[in-house]
Amino acid sequence: MDREVSPLEVVSNGQRNLHGVNPGILFKEGKQTVRINSLDAALVAPGRPRILEFDGSQPDMKGGMHFCLYNNMYPTNFPLWFEGDAVFRFEIRI
Repeated sequence: MDREVSPLEVVSNGQRNLHGVNPGILFKEGKQTVRINSLDAALVAPGRPRILEFDGSQPDMKGGMHFCLYNNMYPTNFPLWFEGDAVFRFEIRI
């Protein structure tokens, strides 16, 4: 979409628990900003990890942002584990 979207501005009955990001997330408070770009993990949960909660409530942003690095909630079409190492890279800009 090439634009910033606040996790608090999701339409009613929209997906408020997980967001796909490209390239990452941006925190703004006053004149201070922090950008976290994820090079390998595109899913972010605002507030707290709540991957299987569908109550439609707004996230409490005091809980921060949580990147989904590995998801084995759904045992169909995905391996429950994989051998070897995984690498997840992030760029942090202050």
